[in-house]
Amino acid sequence: MNSGAKGKIVTLAKEHPYVLSGVLCILFWLITGGSVSFLNNAGITTTTCMIVYLVLVAAVLITGIVLKIRHKLNTSGYIALIAIGGVLARIWFAMYSLTNDAYQHDFGNFDRNPLHAVHDNYIFYIYDNWRLPDFDFRGLGQYYHPPLHHFISAVAMKINEVVFPGREGNYEFLMCISLFYSLVTMILLYKILKLFKFDGVQLICAFALVSFYPFMIVSAGQINNDPLASLFFIAAFYHAILWYREPGFRRIITVAVCIGCAMMSKLSAGLIAVPVGFIFLVMLIRKKFKDSRLWLQFLSFAAVVFPMGLWFPIRNYINWKIPPTYVFDLGILPRQDMTTFTPLQRLFGLSEVTVTIPFVVFGEEYRDYNIFMILFKSSLFDDFDHHDKELYILLATFMFFLGAAIVAMLIAGLVIMIRKIIREKDFELLSIVILLITELSSSIVFAFKYPLVCSVSFRYIFPTVICFTLCMAFCFTKSKNEVVNLLQKIGIGAIACFSLVTVVFYACEWMAMPFY
Repeated sequence: MNSGAKGKIVTLAKEHPYVLSGVLCILFWLITGGSVSFLNNAGITTTTCMIVYLVLVAAVLITGIVLKIRHKLNTSGYIALIAIGGVLARIWFAMYSLTNDAYQHDFGNFDRNPLHAVHDNYIFYIYDNWRLPDFDFRGLGQYYHPPLHHFISAVAMKINEVVFPGREGNYEFLMCISLFYSLVTMILLYKILKLFKFDGVQLICAFALVSFYPFMIVSAGQINNDPLASLFFIAAFYHAILWYREPGFRRIITVAVCIGCAMMSKLSAGLIAVPVGFIFLVMLIRKKFKDSRLWLQFLSFAAVVFPMGLWFPIRNYINWKIPPTYVFDLGILPRQDMTTFTPLQRLFGLSEVTVTIPFVVFGEEYRDYNIFMILFKSSLFDDFDHHDKELYILLATFMFFLGAAIVAMLIAGLVIMIRKIIREKDFELLSIVILLITELSSSIVFAFKYPLVCSVSFRYIFPTVICFTLCMAFCFTKSKNEVVNLLQKIGIGAIACFSLVTVVFYACEWMAMPFY
């Protein structure tokens, strides 16, 4: 590739990162079909795919090492290498993920059975009929979700069928869409870091967390509605901060559209209204409730967000009296039953498998029951459990304890952030803490209302990565204290090791998949 072509790619990445992400995902779809299993059917082995992936990862590492030795690696260089590494990790995960593995929550086998109403058959219902479910869906699984994600997936299936009629049955291509969501989320989190003017070590370490934290990678291969809802949630918050700094109709309408789309993907994404509402309230107080232009902006916001966000539950209530808060209840499952544990145990207790098995444990005799521990474990491995395989146990154990160190760093960063909020009355940062409290509180309430292991998952609080990303940046606030500086150097090493082990774990996991 000549220098001119490289320059164009760099310019595209800087000025139009979303376009570049879209082009990358389209190429991923055209070349690979979005799946290792599809390439296997075309005569390309999984081992060959793995070798190509490892060569690319090695090229990134070697480039970084060479530039570091030659003292040519500045902050921008680190960010570029981290971003490329994060993209590669997501592409590989998306390639080997299957539509029916444990990462695909509430998915089945694309069997078009309306009574087996998991996400895939919801997509098929729209694909076959080009209309929404027109019946009382209580007791019928995932039909209660708003349809934006399912509609996008149905349209994508039709496009895939028209462009590649020979690829019928390769529903793994839908990973190309979730990959795009994951890449855009990564970009948005980077933009949020830049909004708060982080640079140097703070920016590098926080962006490394964004690029390589396990669930950030896992989201690239999940084809349910969680990644899209989280993407719009994060986009809404980002644009709300932009609006707070420079209020205007265009920006507040952008916030409204993002919130509306988030709620059209998953109704619980409406929790973004709490931190955004706080930002609006602060602005009203600053203007002493007297700015007529501000009130007009709020009216335009309401005129957009309420119809977009609430039309689906209102439709269902009018037609079938389905409560807007309706959630499909699985009942009590013996392997997941939490009713035998007290609230204190679920909030503060530790089970016999808390540390001995790093994965979330479901079982008749023993299981994880601490809400916070399940959130932590699922942020590393989601619901996938490899505790019967020695290689994965070894790697996962490293990830578990390094992850615990990351959590300690995040708590330290949160303390620093709260001190800054109190000292400087920083309402933007306070809105982020409110976001964290809102999401965690909602997760706890949901866990007690539906007492199953699967009712607790990091995917339900994915937007908290906004807070965690900033906490990591604050953890590396410059200090004159030698002990703090030493701890920060140890922290940099922990992040580097954690990122590397995460990439290795999810690079090796393909061996556990059925096509291997």
